[in-house]
Amino acid sequence: MENVKTKPIDFFLIIGSMVALYAIVINILNLLFTIINHAYPALDSYYNATSSISFPVAFLIIVFPIFAILEWFLNKNYNDHPEKKDLPIKKWLSYLTLFISGAVIAGSLVTVLYYFLDGRDLTSGFLLKTFSVLIILFLVFGYYISETKDILTSKSKKVWLVSSLVLVILSIVLGFVVIGSPKTQRLKKYDMQKVSDIQQLQSEVVSFWQINGELPKSLPELKDQYGYVSLNQPQSEKPYEYSTLSLKSFEICADFSFKSEKNNLYSRSIIDTKYNYNTPSDWSYDQGRSCFTYVINEDIYKPSVR
Repeated sequence: MENVKTKPIDFFLIIGSMVALYAIVINILNLLFTIINHAYPALDSYYNATSSISFPVAFLIIVFPIFAILEWFLNKNYNDHPEKKDLPIKKWLSYLTLFISGAVIAGSLVTVLYYFLDGRDLTSGFLLKTFSVLIILFLVFGYYISETKDILTSKSKKVWLVSSLVLVILSIVLGFVVIGSPKTQRLKKYDMQKVSDIQQLQSEVVSFWQINGELPKSLPELKDQYGYVSLNQPQSEKPYEYSTLSLKSFEICADFSFKSEKNNLYSRSIIDTKYNYNTPSDWSYDQGRSCFTYVINEDIYKPSVR
């Protein structure tokens, strides 16, 4: 058989299909890892699930149909011109995919065995992530090993494609079930913005006390001194609640749609053993009205007036 030349359309179809496949694998694993992290959060680290589910879901919804269309054109091209199955670029990329898939599968199994032999805790989250990697890559490996052996028929390729589509749809549905709908995630982002606003307001209140020697009687006084301060809560536009508790302590309150996802490792307000002043420990909050208390330590924040 004479050498088959690679035409531009062949090159871009093959490259496009392979790039789409790698990107889909990465994003579906990203989505599954996000779901697992949300269901089994680590107690010693902060994790915000809402920051990473939107992109992989959007990517899969748009790119997977493109991948399916590219595969349809490739299969039609191979059926019309069977000799193109032997294109060098197709073989190189197929074997490269087999190598990468096999290496990651072996690495995942080695990691699990190492953790077991080393006496480490095999947490549910770790095992589920490993299982997800193995399932996805076994599917990829099985497909390309069958293709390199030329035992895939048009019917079996459709079965592989439909199976992949079902896996993608199940992952997206599971993500929304575990983490929440887009509306839920939007409300959580509002809650995060409120915490950020309160942190800034606390800082500005302390600065006001340093400059004026007293706490502001209301938050609008900060607006007069710092014009960029946000005094209203996002979404509802209700003003943040502010009240003084003593000459050097105050609290700021807001309404939250959900309870914070971070585990409360400490109480709402603690005494810092190094500087001996009160400060919110982990910025956790409850659903509904929740307040953050702050006590100014004059040994640290020196007032500029006496």
